[in-house]
Amino acid sequence: DAVNHGITKLLSMQTSSGGLSYWPGGGQPTLWNSAYGGLALALAQKQKFSVPEAETKKLFGYISEQLRGTAKDATGYGLSDRCLAVYTLALANKPEPAYHDLLFQKRAKLSAEDRVLVALAILESKGPKSMVDELLKPAQSSDSYLDQFFGSVARENALYLMAWLEHQPASPRIDELATELFSRRSN
Repeated sequence: DAVNHGITKLLSMQTSSGGLSYWPGGGQPTLWNSAYGGLALALAQKQKFSVPEAETKKLFGYISEQLRGTAKDATGYGLSDRCLAVYTLALANKPEPAYHDLLFQKRAKLSAEDRVLVALAILESKGPKSMVDELLKPAQSSDSYLDQFFGSVARENALYLMAWLEHQPASPRIDELATELFSRRSN
């Protein structure tokens, strides 16, 4: 089965620390790789696929540990990995509400995509709707998806669509986002 093969391949990147390296068999984990891979594993768990418990526990522990130092990190790129991490942990039923609060306080330094990841984490863990309202407001900064390393307006809009569907399913914003995404299809 393709999902089980993917899980096995993903966990072949796990290092002794519990985090994921960039390549299978690698020795250096990174938070981004770990959070991104952890997101896939959390989604597989939610869909009732068999995911090795010991390895995922170690991975989610690594991700949680990497959130330490968030208060001192003042850069958008340094905070970006942590935004993905809090969403991953929330999906894995291991939310870190103190870091939701901390990233919310730093929202002016976050890209739109990062803000929506924090909003999704808050929604997943049944956090304050008022924080979600604020995070889903249009960005006040001049940052755009083009300023990000792997930015994508389609991915950003898809994340917003996910958040709005969870937050306010009757919002007119949902139709706007869906229309925008459909207009970006090609071939």
